[in-house]
Amino acid sequence: MRIRFSFGSFNSMDKFYLIVTPGLEDLAQKELLRWAPLIESEISHGGVHFEVPRRVGLELNQCLKIPTRILMRLSEFRCRDFPKLFKKTSELPWEEWIHPNVQVEVVASSSKSRLNIKKRIQSTVEEGFLAFQKKKKISAGSESAKIYVRLFEDICTLSVDTSGERLHKRSSVGKHVGIAPLRETLAAAMLEDLLEGLTGNFQLIDPMVGSGTFLMEAALKNKPLGKDFSSLVLANSQEDSSTEESFKIEEPTSPWNLEKLKGFEFDQKTLHAAQRNLEQMNLSIPFLLRRENVFEMKPLPTPDESRLVVCNPPYGERIKISGSIKFYYERLFQVIDRNFSPFRASFMLPTQKIKGRLQLPENWKVLRKTKTTNGGLSVTIYLFECLQNKKNS
Repeated sequence: MRIRFSFGSFNSMDKFYLIVTPGLEDLAQKELLRWAPLIESEISHGGVHFEVPRRVGLELNQCLKIPTRILMRLSEFRCRDFPKLFKKTSELPWEEWIHPNVQVEVVASSSKSRLNIKKRIQSTVEEGFLAFQKKKKISAGSESAKIYVRLFEDICTLSVDTSGERLHKRSSVGKHVGIAPLRETLAAAMLEDLLEGLTGNFQLIDPMVGSGTFLMEAALKNKPLGKDFSSLVLANSQEDSSTEESFKIEEPTSPWNLEKLKGFEFDQKTLHAAQRNLEQMNLSIPFLLRRENVFEMKPLPTPDESRLVVCNPPYGERIKISGSIKFYYERLFQVIDRNFSPFRASFMLPTQKIKGRLQLPENWKVLRKTKTTNGGLSVTIYLFECLQNKKNS
């Protein structure tokens, strides 16, 4: 699918909206401000609002790792009946946003509104767009644009998707996955949380590396994706450099530096998948993968640099765990502390399966807890600070 956007004037700003997994909005906003510090933004449930020149908003698809999509707002109006929805849609200046000869695919949602039949909302907006094309004597071509229609308390918001494929798909290169793969957007959010406020050089360790998602996301942290986003095929570009300069996107300069990536995995097949995934990325950061059972491995030598641990352990669903899952996690914390001596560690754990307070290693304390979902399951991201192993940060 190829979507072409018109630019219009760069003296004006466009409204954009990051779609984010609920619970990760604050981390998504922090990531946005690392790439474009001058952007003013506002958090809402499941997303982040901001205004920038159109090219800047579109180019953020290349930079941000936590959102699942970036929408561009088109119009907002009160609407309590289908004739008005059709009339408003047919009268919109679509040519200001997208090439008018595209087809549209409509995604609808409704809450606390008179118009609550999603299929009829979709068909009404599609018919309104066709009426616009007919009035302009435009024939629909083969290209398509995805339009999001949201009705909340009788306010209709129309947006266009600028991302094409979901943003968690990092590239067109096929990724080898393990038994229980982690979505890249969640991994990026955990790393954003883990690295916040740190300064200096670090090595990142994943003791249950799986297909290598955490290590790959760490390598991409301050890099543009380089992905061929179909939505960024632009038309009628007339740049106003004075406006755009205020919102210039640059690779962030972070106070932390990841010097080495390390991953350990017991399953040989899964370890091979991680090796292939990391090798095809042509990383500038050195990495080491080794077959180990984290519960049985020998502790690493005393580190020359600080160690950060990030881990998405089994939840007892796809990968079964014998005995108490709470005890399993508490034992995991102990061996992580023994084997790696981290000064920060991040874990994603299933919220409902942990009854009572977790027993932590003596020198660990909870720095933050972030509640979100993973594959429809309620999870909590625990960020631990390990005081005995802490260096200046």
